[in-house]
Amino acid sequence: MAMIEDVAYLVEAKGRSLTIKRNTTGPYDPATSSATISEANVSAEGFLLDYKERERDGQRIKAGDRKAVIQAKSLTNPPRMGDKISDGSVEGNIVSVRIIEESGTPMAYVCQLRY
Repeated sequence: MAMIEDVAYLVEAKGRSLTIKRNTTGPYDPATSSATISEANVSAEGFLLDYKERERDGQRIKAGDRKAVIQAKSLTNPPRMGDKISDGSVEGNIVSVRIIEESGTPMAYVCQLRY
């Protein structure tokens, strides 16, 4: 089975709609000495997983961190560090993103979430 089929199967079997939240900073306004910050929400198909105990090293991956596996074809822009992912009940900050590719084409994004 090709990786794209594996990802599609997992998203179909375990997946649900997740929300990626990204803050963007608008232009600086000298009159108010600030810039406007707006939040953009994007829906994505994916699922959340816990890290296995052996994956947690207490430094890079801490207790309570989780993985979000996002199907790449459900997004126009990839998730990035600093974004947040919500499943409707809890929200985690993305601290790292790994791309799963096949022949140079992104199939999924594995995001490390910290709560």
